Amino acid sequence: MSSEKKDCNWGDLEKCLEEMFLDPYTSVLDHTQFRIDVFETGEEIIIEAQFHDDAMEEIILARKEHELTVEAVWKDLSVRKRTIQFPFSLQYIPMEYFFMDDRVEIKMKKTLASSAQPPYYRIQTQ
Repeated sequence: MSSEKKDCNWGDLEKCLEEMFLDPYTSVLDHTQFRIDVFETGEEIIIEAQFHDDAMEEIILARKEHELTVEAVWKDLSVRKRTIQFPFSLQYIPMEYFFMDDRVEIKMKKTLASSAQPPYYRIQTQ
């Protein structure tokens, strides 16, 4: 536990996000999958996924090591997903989400939890 927990380096986050948003492939994914925005405040990291279709059945949030995957499942069972890389492990980062209209807002706290957090969250949209 302690080695993973100490791996959280918030200072590298800005550089990591800058590289992601400067990558031309990010714009392609914004148009072909769904749009992702990431914001940082003093207390949390906010990820907003915007979907332009109301025919979604479910959104799955999955954290694995240094990445968060947002997966959207549509009524026709097609799947679109985006993965965001972080410069630190997400295992002990508390996370909450809010689904509204055609977007999901994910808030990741900058304070570490004392135990590992759930790896998956399933959001029913209907």
